[in-house]
Amino acid sequence: MVALLYGAWEDVYRLKLAVALGHSKKDALQSDLFGDLAQLRHAIVHHAGIATTDVEQAKILKWFRHGEMMFITSAQVDALYNSIDSYITELCVFRKSLSHRSNQTMQPTSDRPQGKVHGSLKLPAC
Repeated sequence: MVALLYGAWEDVYRLKLAVALGHSKKDALQSDLFGDLAQLRHAIVHHAGIATTDVEQAKILKWFRHGEMMFITSAQVDALYNSIDSYITELCVFRKSLSHRSNQTMQPTSDRPQGKVHGSLKLPAC
């Protein structure tokens, strides 16, 4: 589950959200939550599920100490999903505030993409 969530973020959604927020590269979008998730994934895949120092130094997902076998509980899964939901909601609110400010200074034109499609890129539902 951790590898799947992180892979979806890194390979698909990070770029889509960065573009939706006006950036051209996914690296412009930084997240302590997904940084922690990356460290969990790394420990699971490369250290047989044993927490590393980086896992112990997590900023948000402070679940394991160095050297512990990592077993993710259903409560932690719920907390992770809720944290991801909150993070995406914050990005969408930020995007709407940017959109609101730009709409105050320019009128929509018929040749500008409207709604949730920008070229062939489908943006997240915000």
